[in-house]
Amino acid sequence: MIVQRAKPGEFWKSQYQFTLTPYQLEDFAPRCRFHQTSPESHFTQQRICSLPTKDGRITLSDLKLIRTVGQTREEHTLQNEDEWHAALAQYFGVRL
Repeated sequence: MIVQRAKPGEFWKSQYQFTLTPYQLEDFAPRCRFHQTSPESHFTQQRICSLPTKDGRITLSDLKLIRTVGQTREEHTLQNEDEWHAALAQYFGVRL
C-alpha cells in the first residue's frame, strides 16, 4: 500500500509505502541500530528534537526551529546556543 498526500493546488505525492505483513519487535532492531549509530544516519549528523502538536508539529533541528500548523510551515534560525537551550526548554520541556 502507498499513502499519498496532495497539498492544495499540487499533485499527489507518495509519502510512504507499507504492507500488512505482521512483524515482531525484534525485526526492527537492525534498522534501529543503524539510526542510532551509523555516520550515514540523519539522527547522528545533527541534534534533532520533534514533537507532534494538536494541529501540526514542532521541530528543533540544530539551530533551526520549525513550526508546522496545518499546511503552514515556518522556519526560524536561532542565533546561538543560548537560544537553542531556551527553545529546547520552552517547546520540549528539556533542560540541559
